[in-house]
Amino acid sequence: LRSAMEDPGDSLMGPLFTRVSFRVRASETRFGDTVAVCGELPEFGSWDPQGALRLHTTPDTFPVWQSDAVLIGTYVSSVQYKLVVLSPDGSVRWEPLAANRAFAVVGEELTLTEEWGRASAVPASPESAAMDPSARASGIDGARGLELPPALADAAKAAPRPIHAEPLDGTERVVMVVHKLPLTLSQDESGEWSAAWDEASMWATSIWGGGHVLNKVGCKVCFMGSPGREVRREDQPAVTRLLEAMDCFPVYIDPWELNDAYQGYTKSVLWPLLHNELPILTQGLGAQPDTAAIAAAAAAAGDDATARDMSRNASSNLSSSHYRKSKEHWSAYQIVNTLFANEIKARLQPRDLIWVHGHHLLLVPERAHRECRQVGVPVGLFVHTPFPSTTIFSALPQRKAVLEAMLHASIIGFHLYEYARNFMISSRRLLGLEEANQARGWSRVASGVLGMEFNSRPVAITVSHVGIEPAVVRSRLEKDSVRALAAAFEARVDLQDRTVLGGVEWLSSMQGAPLKLLAYESLLEAYSKYRHKVTMLQVCLPVPNRREHSAEIAAECRAVARRIHERFGRAALHYVEVDSPEAAAAAGPLQDVQLWAPEDWCVNQRLAVLLRLDVLLVTATRDGLNLLPFEYVVIRRAAGEAGVCVLSEFVGCARVLNGGIRVNPFSLSSTVEAMDRALSLSRDDADKRLSKDVAFVEANTTTSWVSLFVKDLKRVQIADTERTEAGLDGADASAAVAGGPRPTPAAPLPRKLDVESIVRAYRSASRRVLLFGLDGTLIAQDHVISHLKQNQDFTGQGQGPSP
Repeated sequence: LRSAMEDPGDSLMGPLFTRVSFRVRASETRFGDTVAVCGELPEFGSWDPQGALRLHTTPDTFPVWQSDAVLIGTYVSSVQYKLVVLSPDGSVRWEPLAANRAFAVVGEELTLTEEWGRASAVPASPESAAMDPSARASGIDGARGLELPPALADAAKAAPRPIHAEPLDGTERVVMVVHKLPLTLSQDESGEWSAAWDEASMWATSIWGGGHVLNKVGCKVCFMGSPGREVRREDQPAVTRLLEAMDCFPVYIDPWELNDAYQGYTKSVLWPLLHNELPILTQGLGAQPDTAAIAAAAAAAGDDATARDMSRNASSNLSSSHYRKSKEHWSAYQIVNTLFANEIKARLQPRDLIWVHGHHLLLVPERAHRECRQVGVPVGLFVHTPFPSTTIFSALPQRKAVLEAMLHASIIGFHLYEYARNFMISSRRLLGLEEANQARGWSRVASGVLGMEFNSRPVAITVSHVGIEPAVVRSRLEKDSVRALAAAFEARVDLQDRTVLGGVEWLSSMQGAPLKLLAYESLLEAYSKYRHKVTMLQVCLPVPNRREHSAEIAAECRAVARRIHERFGRAALHYVEVDSPEAAAAAGPLQDVQLWAPEDWCVNQRLAVLLRLDVLLVTATRDGLNLLPFEYVVIRRAAGEAGVCVLSEFVGCARVLNGGIRVNPFSLSSTVEAMDRALSLSRDDADKRLSKDVAFVEANTTTSWVSLFVKDLKRVQIADTERTEAGLDGADASAAVAGGPRPTPAAPLPRKLDVESIVRAYRSASRRVLLFGLDGTLIAQDHVISHLKQNQDFTGQGQGPSP
């Protein structure tokens, strides 16, 4: 056992991770066998031999097997494990020991030497005999193990009980803060209110009904969010009681503020920007006087004065109106986030774990930070959209305010590493922050651990992709209602035993439905063999509250559908829009559209459509979270059918579903080639691809994703508590380990100034001293160097002021 914690001036926390490696003598292995370490942590397979840590050997070192080092968080007290031999035929042979092996996680590096079938002398748990100086690690060839240094043993005995591998004890309450509660609220004619879980929500889907999937996380889960409809003030107490019975806490928002925050800022500014598109500056501002046209008309009429005035005001009127409206939208966004934060404060309990979701609520961590920190409650944030490059994000006028608000969370989660990397780069470039493994006091954080230092505290950055509940999907498929919908669907849409490809998309420019139809038209042009063997089933839904935009996309789709019907027959394409006839008529003629009533579209109907697709085609130009491919692979496997996903490279799930065929939707030829490849796959190849995707979906469910994030949030809470206690009482573990004297109590880490307190003190003071920094305060950051060159001779003599 080696410990490199010699510098007493380092962080009070000590190492955050221990590098653990194994050396095992196993003489009884045969050619092709593999020795592995299987244990309770995910790094060791969670007792699944197939996921165990595999060791390696060479002809020169056999029968000694070695492992690569793995990182184990020092919040883990002890780890139980056993050695196992994996044979080429798939059989598993456990070592013949009655009890599990165990080791204590201490120091920066830990090398364990074991012999197959021989119990080690390492104590089973640090609570019983942990860190006892007499403890030994078994050695190769029976050699005597290394004795734990007395200084480290004494420090470990005096230390508080470390965090366990399973940090949750079941008494916690997780508060999921979402933009809209995962339920449907309704009021009957008599004025009585009722609520039911929204089966379309990934949070509320339940096999048995009357609950939500998060009941299986291991602790109580509550939801906080907008009820999804306007509730009159006099009805709010009754609705609150109704929702509290379902562990839901409503946040009541004025409809005008909600509209300005959602439509004006979230949907029109944040949504396109987070998807790497610059927002349209004049979108949503309403009609403006056409001063440019008035100026042109005045000039033509010879009224030069009016022409000059109107030309001068043409841009200024629009500009001032735009910035006035954008300021109102930003203010509404702030107000809505503040309302959520206030509800968190009102409902806060000491054992809570606050988890904020989505780009609608990016400011909530900052607004709830102070109260949560006072009672030791951590706040986590998960961004379900992509995060753009710094070049795009810099266009946001409130970029610094948004970044700083997000960084008040203890953990920030993203679906993909690309998004996390973009966020960290933006934080570094726009705020001047350092990564946690480079910042003061955090140099020992092991490589691969993401984090930023903000206000003298670490902010963890995690990457994990949300999933679905396969058991829920399979349960739905077994219901008679789904079978009836599937049968009605077959009778409604005559697919003529053709191979079916297609999908379900919103009528949004980012979803790429027109690109998909264009590519399908090109496929039929280039490959005549598919004209009577293949059909496309494409279902499109209008985006709520964006009717004009949806009508434009629908018009493009109908134009392509019309050409396909004219050239290749109506059986070649079944283009469906889920909308009312009156609303759909706004996008143009309906002769090439099959209209389905909105009330007929539900989760079970969507499953019936996916069940019928042989190839799922997704051509979105940018989409952070699309779970339809997850549902598709589970449905096809449950039905005993093969299936292939053709996924856009710009869809988040394309990075995790490795069995799919990736395609660049902007290249029509590559999309056509991908469709041809998918249609040409043999049943065996399609099954193998589907198996890869099913394995990922089964292993990464919504419940496992939530459980992982919640445990990380709990561990961060415990680490924060220990760090704060260490800073307050001056317990310096590194000095104790090194055998040196304990330093004097250290001051607590500096915290961000309370602006309100500073303002009150300033106003009440009779004498005030103002100190201004030069770099970035009196002089803009990018002008500092030029200022020094002009006003400093670099010899210690300043130059006088200009005359």
